[in-house]
Amino acid sequence: HRRRDGQLIFVCPRCGESRSDLNPQENLVRCFHCQTNFNPIDFTMAARDCGFVEAVQHLLSLTDRHQTH
Repeated sequence: HRRRDGQLIFVCPRCGESRSDLNPQENLVRCFHCQTNFNPIDFTMAARDCGFVEAVQHLLSLTDRHQTH
């Protein structure tokens, strides 16, 4: 990922294009190539090719790590 105008740019986990960005204030990722919107759980499910429960567990583990440091 990289930054542009305060937003993070990502490779879309659905189409593989780098025309997606994350708006931290909105907590959403938008791919302008395949027109897909992702919330954090949707993005994690697509990026990790996993189900809902595994995605939530992964995100919780990241939160736990940040709270302990």
